[in-house]
Amino acid sequence: MIDQDLVELVRQSRNGNAQAVEKLVKSCQPTAFKLALSILDDPSEADDVAQDALIQTIRAIPSYRAEAAFQTWFYRIIVNNCLGKLRKRRTRDRLNHLLTGLFRNEPREIAQPEKQTIQHENTDRIMRIINDLDPKYRLPVVFRYYQELSIAQIAEILNVSPRTVHTRLKLAHDQLKKTLGDFDGID
Repeated sequence: MIDQDLVELVRQSRNGNAQAVEKLVKSCQPTAFKLALSILDDPSEADDVAQDALIQTIRAIPSYRAEAAFQTWFYRIIVNNCLGKLRKRRTRDRLNHLLTGLFRNEPREIAQPEKQTIQHENTDRIMRIINDLDPKYRLPVVFRYYQELSIAQIAEILNVSPRTVHTRLKLAHDQLKKTLGDFDGID
């Protein structure tokens, strides 16, 4: 959906237009689910969080002041709901495949089965290491490389400064390098 269309739907929704609210929900639902799934890695929980975030968003639209872009405001609601779900869950077991798509966005043709097996093992190892990162470092990695958001957008969503996002990404990269050590199996 074009940003102008979204802005108009938000304006009409604030004015009580039920059809605009319905269109807004339909246009935002896939984004809410995709983001929640990328954080929670559980389709059922992601669906619940997406629905809760949409309800919360619609209820909060009258108080939306447009200080941040609607998308950023909406992402923040989703992220806060996801973090609440993660706190309640208190386990990382369900996050094993959080970043499955990160290194597999464009599958490469590997001629030899041995190389394919090695690549798969390397990717799994990297994802396990990323999943072990503290959430304050893992979330910027997810947003930057999985959701492909800008530093400014990540900063707004996490309610931190862009410099903090850069710092957290740098620290995450450093932790990954340190954990991987001399591991040269990454192409």
